[in-house]
Amino acid sequence: MQDGFSTPDLYDGFDDFLKQYTDTLFHPFRKFSVLHSFISFAAYESFKEDVDDVVVDSVVNQENFVLWVNEALSKHKISYITFREWLHQRSLSVENIETEAIILEYYENLYQSGPLKKLLEKIADEVFFVLFLNRHFLYLFNKQISLRTRKIQVDELSQNLKVLFKRDGVLERANIPAWARKAVFYRDRGLCSNCQKDISGLLSIQSAEHFDHIIPLALGGLNDVSNLQLLCETCNLAKSGNELQASKTYERWY
Repeated sequence: MQDGFSTPDLYDGFDDFLKQYTDTLFHPFRKFSVLHSFISFAAYESFKEDVDDVVVDSVVNQENFVLWVNEALSKHKISYITFREWLHQRSLSVENIETEAIILEYYENLYQSGPLKKLLEKIADEVFFVLFLNRHFLYLFNKQISLRTRKIQVDELSQNLKVLFKRDGVLERANIPAWARKAVFYRDRGLCSNCQKDISGLLSIQSAEHFDHIIPLALGGLNDVSNLQLLCETCNLAKSGNELQASKTYERWY
């Protein structure tokens, strides 16, 4: 999150992510959030990176070798066609495999036909459950997205995306749905994310909860559940349209 996956031997993860998900990224408050989409994207890229000469050699020379993706699909009880079955349908055999290209083509087929997409969605749900609890991570993630959102020129977008933007690099504000408010309230346990004041209403009826964009919309922030935090009225008013790094302070569970 801190270097934007810009290491040359990996890939520029965020730029590639925005290019691939432009049509859905800016739609407000999807339950399969922007973070879900990024986890799915990053996982798929990692799976493809793992397909190398060692895997090719194992496929060719080990009759009982099973691709990791096939093991994962079986583990999650997702129906799929195996690599060898797929090769047979194309009148190919493992002996004809010389590079990883044919395996990556099989991965793409699994994705387009559905099984791999279902697997990635399950992985995204599991990883999201962990990462959504970490506000500092959410700050770093949304910061990377905002740096790229701010460069967007509205005139270069399709009409259905233009209406989502207030101006270049800035999205229109969207109403926060009840499910997103509930998720953030319980994640932050009714405490202000900045000063830790109890604003649950259980201890004081004077408390007022504010659902704040971690990265403000004016600075390229998204209308996404991963970009929300709970603030008290005082902290929210003090922040205004500025950026406030999400607190790393968490209440102990016991």
